[in-house]
Amino acid sequence: MTRFTLVPATLAVLISPPPVAGQNTPAVNSPLSAAAVFTEAALSTGCEPVFVVAEDFAPEDAAVGLSKLALRSAAESRLRAAGIFDPVGDGAYLYINVNLFEILLSDGTNIGVAGSVDVDFARRFPHPLLPDRGVAGRTWHRGTLIVDDHQGVRDFALETVGKFVDDFIDAYLLINNSACD
Repeated sequence: MTRFTLVPATLAVLISPPPVAGQNTPAVNSPLSAAAVFTEAALSTGCEPVFVVAEDFAPEDAAVGLSKLALRSAAESRLRAAGIFDPVGDGAYLYINVNLFEILLSDGTNIGVAGSVDVDFARRFPHPLLPDRGVAGRTWHRGTLIVDDHQGVRDFALETVGKFVDDFIDAYLLINNSACD
């Protein structure tokens, strides 16, 4: 687990301005919105089954009780229940990555753990130089930050991975509805 020391700092939050009244921007749920078009293109696979890849942990991360197997199991069980799990793993996949860092005060006192939970969907795209395999590209992402004591990190990470996988399944089945029936 990487160690970071907290020092007093000023944080600036940049907030994008709201759209100007009368500006011609489609609503997020509009069939013409860029988000809707991108989501459809990103997830449209003809209901190709999905494999799970979870990143390995550093040995010192075992202290919080997380494991690669626990993360994979949380995702695989949901994909199996939805009927889109691929045990072989030669096509589309969900990539799960949890990073953890100890939070230390300047005197060395450990006050908890920070980190991130990310779930990405990647699929293969044709490529003229690799006609048999194509190239993989990540087309969907959910992520969040963790700041907690050591006790809550494991449960939070597993619950978050589960929620993100559920979000993925909902969007994936919606986009591939006719192919998945």
